Amino acid sequence: MLSHFNKTCNLVKPNTVYNYVEISYTSEVKFLGINISNNLKWNTHIQCFMLKAKQSVLCDRITKR
Repeated sequence: MLSHFNKTCNLVKPNTVYNYVEISYTSEVKFLGINISNNLKWNTHIQCFMLKAKQSVLCDRITKR
């Protein structure tokens, strides 16, 4: 898929159609367990990973009591 930029560097969202169904644009997608954002930064993936790690540690602390 090609992305076009205008002079202000805002992403122009192309209309994508597959089998007569329009595919909506999203800023983030989870693919094979990795969160990919439209700006290709790892912030979302790291935040989700840290949340899962914190929940795991909290669960371990509760079960050890």
